[in-house]
Amino acid sequence: MSFNTFAVANQILKFASEEGRQITPMQIQKMLYFIHGWHLAEFKRPLIDDTFKAWRHGPIIRKIYREFRPFGDTPITRYAQTPGYIAPVFLQDIDGNGECTNFVEEFFDLYKEFHPFTLSTESHKSGGPWSTVRTKYWEKTGTIPDDLPIPNELIRSYFEKEILRIKHEYGTSEESLVTSQP
Repeated sequence: MSFNTFAVANQILKFASEEGRQITPMQIQKMLYFIHGWHLAEFKRPLIDDTFKAWRHGPIIRKIYREFRPFGDTPITRYAQTPGYIAPVFLQDIDGNGECTNFVEEFFDLYKEFHPFTLSTESHKSGGPWSTVRTKYWEKTGTIPDDLPIPNELIRSYFEKEILRIKHEYGTSEESLVTSQP
């Protein structure tokens, strides 16, 4: 089961708020991308119910972009408003056993210290899903539109390889993956 993207974004913003941290629109996009990728690799199913697009500046969820665009590069000061709901929806409200909420919190704890530009650079890595989609399209057409979807299968495969790389590089088990990230 995948979850409403706004609910997952709101959960990240809530974790940040509880720690007195501020999150920019770029950070929320990149955190969603990485957490979604690790979730695909771990559970073999999407975390969010939207498709990332290979925009010029990295992987983007269009509705997250539209929701938080007014903040520019300044911190987000409100939660996303899920259509059809009066109050903001959080992942913890719709995640029955809390498994996904805990997963999101673990990876939020990992990525919260990263500068937005570091997250951006990591999401643009050569051979990564964003780079692969844009490069293949360019080679076929000579142009790159912003609405190119990044298939979940490509994201999952990439993050599965990252798990194997990390396990090999750090000699760690999958259970301790979160704490072994560089």
